[in-house]
Amino acid sequence: MKLMALVTAPVSSPAYYTHVATAINNSNQSLGDSVERLSTGNRIIQISDDVAATSISTQLKTQLSGLRQSASNIAEATSLLQVANDGLENISMKLDTLQSIAQQASSTGLSSNDRYYLQQQFNDNLAQIDTIANNNSFNNINLLDGTLASGTAIRVGANPTDVINITIASVKNSALFNNSNPDVATTVHAVSAQTAITTASNTVMSILQRINGNQSGFDSATTSLQHSIDGVNKANNALIDTNDTAESASATRDKLHINFGTTIAVQLKFFRSGLLSLIH
Repeated sequence: MKLMALVTAPVSSPAYYTHVATAINNSNQSLGDSVERLSTGNRIIQISDDVAATSISTQLKTQLSGLRQSASNIAEATSLLQVANDGLENISMKLDTLQSIAQQASSTGLSSNDRYYLQQQFNDNLAQIDTIANNNSFNNINLLDGTLASGTAIRVGANPTDVINITIASVKNSALFNNSNPDVATTVHAVSAQTAITTASNTVMSILQRINGNQSGFDSATTSLQHSIDGVNKANNALIDTNDTAESASATRDKLHINFGTTIAVQLKFFRSGLLSLIH
């Protein structure tokens, strides 16, 4: 029974007090629901509040989870590319050093000792290239030793086809120089080494350019993902967010009903007490 309807209900009715108590309990429950909605910001406390909206919201949340996972994939891939980029730039510098040594060694006026020391420097820098290539890694994945030569697909969107492939060829000496390391032991060898080093440098630059292209793709995908995440969030919030104005008004009404019902219950108690005193 609605509390306002109690005004016209016969006080002598045996069920009158029960109706008052039930109405107060209902208003208390409604007030509790309103308080929970206002405190959580969620208008759906339980599935039965809105089955259709709950179902759609669940689907949107699943979609949102996938989009956020893609954003996380991109963040990790970006870090991976940065690590690879740093390693490649270090190797590029080593190749520049090798080129400088080869140019010096191409002179015909070097003593045997000079050429020996140049060859030692040359060998040291070659070894450092392999050290970098073998140890450059991200999350225990080697990046420059050929591990990623066949590519790895990074999911960057909601659809399975939304991927960017990262491919990084080996930059070990065996790959850069076709299993035949150059040397500067003689003038002729030093001249040949310069050509081989130029080719190797071009290979490294090509890989760096491909990495930069991957990064541009990830940047674009990040922007698109953020728009999608914002859109899905907005749609989901429109379904489940509490209408603060309406819920506050409902809470106010419930409080008034509770106060009204409590007043009636007290008056009924005194009324019954008065009747009993008259009877006795």
